[in-house]
Amino acid sequence: MKKAKRAEDGHRRVPPGVELPVVLSIQEERVVQSDWTVVCGNRWFQLDSVEQKRRLVKKKVMVCRLLNGTMQLQYQGHELK
Repeated sequence: MKKAKRAEDGHRRVPPGVELPVVLSIQEERVVQSDWTVVCGNRWFQLDSVEQKRRLVKKKVMVCRLLNGTMQLQYQGHELK
């Protein structure tokens, strides 16, 4: 094994506001259907919020599969419920 030239840590801190689990997730773009669902693979997700339902029909959202196996829906960088 080769030794590092410098002993100091060369890693940078994660900038504020950056969600590392989301950055490292597998992301797929999907469209919200008229019944307020998002289909990804063989899974269906339905939006809960009435406000979100009205404004997101036919809009593109991001489905993020996090490293811990959970799924997260995002619209313009904001998590959906």
